[in-house]
Amino acid sequence: MARNRRAVLDTLARFSNIFIARVVVTNQWNRDMRYLAAKAGAEIVFADDGTSTASYLKACAEWGAAADWRLGFANRGRLVNLAAASLYRLVYGGFMPKSRPDLMFTHYRALAEEAGFPVVDNQYRWLRSTFGAGQTDTDTTAHFLGAPLVERGEVSEGEYFAWLREAVDLAPELKWTYVPHPAESDRWLERLGRETGVSWKRMQAPYELSLLMEDSPPAVIASWFSSALENLEMFGVCSELWAFRIPDGSLASDTLARSARDFYNRQGQAKGKIRVHELRDWA
Repeated sequence: MARNRRAVLDTLARFSNIFIARVVVTNQWNRDMRYLAAKAGAEIVFADDGTSTASYLKACAEWGAAADWRLGFANRGRLVNLAAASLYRLVYGGFMPKSRPDLMFTHYRALAEEAGFPVVDNQYRWLRSTFGAGQTDTDTTAHFLGAPLVERGEVSEGEYFAWLREAVDLAPELKWTYVPHPAESDRWLERLGRETGVSWKRMQAPYELSLLMEDSPPAVIASWFSSALENLEMFGVCSELWAFRIPDGSLASDTLARSARDFYNRQGQAKGKIRVHELRDWA
């Protein structure tokens, strides 16, 4: 199976080498994306992919090139992730150094500079100029931006349901809607709705764009740790922004745990509009 996978990736890489002068990588921790970028022989640009980009840059600043091989490592005894990373390196070779970026296009400019990468600042100019133009009052609803933590094996169903109930109970007077991550399945969402009593609704575009189509933004926009909250803070949305701190040690993978920890640390340092609420450890 590994041989077939490599053949497909090599074929794609040959085509990219012929037709593409620049490769944009949005998930810096994804081995397949990094492998294709290395094989293409083109300019490599890393672009924002939410909080994972910030955690990747911080890891590079701390560990240098070694950060590229620490992706996906488990911190709760799941040695399968570590074995998979080691096997991938054995089969595919040392492609990671060849896939480091020639340029970072990111909102996290200071982190990119600390990591030693050339950077172009992603200032979200159009969105920043558009937000607030016609939305000055909120309504009596609240949105919770979800994450595929259960289906990806990061936390248990019981933990996730308990945390979500605890979060929405903080403002029971509001009508809560769970806005799922694109990777969350309808089957899982139906179960979530039954277990928690919270309705769900998929957006047809990235959340920040979808919010522009609403007549009035919700009174509260909440999540666990999400770059959407940081973007909305930057855009000056009039909703309250809440983040719920997942208890330490709850997430299975070191990569995601780092993303969460770095996100919460940024809020503590910035002292901006995002309010971080503590969650009980239900494990």
